[in-house]
Amino acid sequence: MDDTPDSCPNELNKKRKRSVWRTLQEIGDKMVNIFKSTSAKDVETVRCNVTMDDLIATHAATMQDPIVGPVDDVEIDGVTNATTKRQRTIPNGINDADSDSAAASLQTVEDRHAAALSSSSSVASDAQPTCAPSNGGRSPVPHVAASSPPPSPSSSASATSDAKTSRPPTASNSGHHSRTPSSHSTVAGRDAWIAHLTRKSARPTLKYQDFVSKRKQALNNKIKAGTKHLAEVVASDADMSQPQSTKTGWSGKDYRFRPDKDKILRAWRDGTMRQLLFRDMSFRKVPYTGRPVYLVDGAGTAYGFRADVSSWMFKPEAVWDGRNFLEQIAFESLRYRDECGDRSQKDIDANHRGDHWYNVIGVDRQIKQSPKLTVFHTLHMAQTDKLLWDKGATRRLIAFAADILRTRFPCLAERVERCAAKLLEQGWDYAIPMFECWYNYCINAPRPGSQLGVCTEPHVDGKNLALMVCAVFVWGNFDSKEKAWLVLWEAGLVIELPVGVLILYPSSLFLHFNVNMSALPIVTTADGQLPTPQNSTPLESVVGRGSIVLFNQASMFQLAELGCSVKEAQQAKMASTCDNAVHVARLPVP
Repeated sequence: MDDTPDSCPNELNKKRKRSVWRTLQEIGDKMVNIFKSTSAKDVETVRCNVTMDDLIATHAATMQDPIVGPVDDVEIDGVTNATTKRQRTIPNGINDADSDSAAASLQTVEDRHAAALSSSSSVASDAQPTCAPSNGGRSPVPHVAASSPPPSPSSSASATSDAKTSRPPTASNSGHHSRTPSSHSTVAGRDAWIAHLTRKSARPTLKYQDFVSKRKQALNNKIKAGTKHLAEVVASDADMSQPQSTKTGWSGKDYRFRPDKDKILRAWRDGTMRQLLFRDMSFRKVPYTGRPVYLVDGAGTAYGFRADVSSWMFKPEAVWDGRNFLEQIAFESLRYRDECGDRSQKDIDANHRGDHWYNVIGVDRQIKQSPKLTVFHTLHMAQTDKLLWDKGATRRLIAFAADILRTRFPCLAERVERCAAKLLEQGWDYAIPMFECWYNYCINAPRPGSQLGVCTEPHVDGKNLALMVCAVFVWGNFDSKEKAWLVLWEAGLVIELPVGVLILYPSSLFLHFNVNMSALPIVTTADGQLPTPQNSTPLESVVGRGSIVLFNQASMFQLAELGCSVKEAQQAKMASTCDNAVHVARLPVP
């Protein structure tokens, strides 16, 4: 019998298939070697050139002839296709783990070769080369090439499962985005990238993240519906319809203009505050009971929220050398204090909140033309970057506080998002808050070498945005039943804050401070003698107590909502005030 394609089509087709696979394997090996040894900016160009040049040079004559002879039909996705068997066959020498990528690579090379032949046959007519389908008239099956990026952590589970069928970015596929070359600029980065391509275990991680996100959303929905973490409601003397704000409405009224300011400060300093609160003025105690608490005004409008201490805070974690969250947050805060160094006495004296160590990092626009990092942040960049480690307790606290704000006060979280979006639209740097829902982060801690912790004196955070809440988290080791309860003066409340509690309240609107509940005042003497009223002063600190505060200053929101400062708006005869009634109307009524 004559050995021609007509007389022996099956045998000839098998030989051609084997020849194609051998060449594809050689090209694949060459591509990987070049990818490992080539700088990142040249990888995409070399990959495309090698594939096309080698394939056309080796198989142009072979592939121009159609593969003849019977081919078994194979059904994929409910569609019977006579050419599918050729595209999906796995050659010898490729293991099962690589079978999917090998089949996809074969489809890719065939598609590209068909496109090249189509291009060469239409040069005379100056036609744009297109990719001819090689699977019986259907569009080419998309694939994942060796330089396509992994699925984004924010992608859904369905996107993850379809990762094998996503087309890589090329010159003919400009609608897809590719990673910048700098992300593969090191040998270690390229090796890690190659390892990712064959590591199927990376995909369950994304599925787990999606699972956690769905669980979290489900829990938030239950909280909003009142079926989980049902909060108690504590009424108070506050009146949110007439907030203690400035005339412009942007921030709170300064402490200097608060009534009874002198009497309050004198009572706090001479140790008679407890008698003033409970004997003379009948303030209400809000002890910690293990349940979350909403703070509401006389009309039932919520302005504050105290969370419960979560059980996960007590779980030791290997990433923190066996420390739990409460231990780690104290460790990170004290380490940051030590690495940054003590504050000058001038800074301590200027702090009207107390004589403890403190800092403010993040972004503000107090007397600046544009948002800038705070001075402390600028002077301690390396230490601050270390503090904001992705796996640290500080980052977890920020996320925890933001989740509570979004769940309990969604209208305030939305205001922050609108502010960030507007600043981005205006083209400002640092538009997005560094701390999720807050632009600033403050640590209050004992000074280096001292055990005297944080107990703030009466004050108002007058630069903060009026209709916004700060988040205060308490850390350390002290007896919260006796020490450092939080007083909200206009609300008539004295609130217990144990270690691990986070509380949200508008610190710009309420005069606030800490007070000890012990009946006996703690005093110190200069020379160690027995204390008397003549030679002693009250101890204005609580041993072992620290706190963290997240807050937003009014100047950032003025820039976003006015487009300029209040002074500039007034000079331009523009509206320069903030209508707080609009924001009060959106506060929750639990």
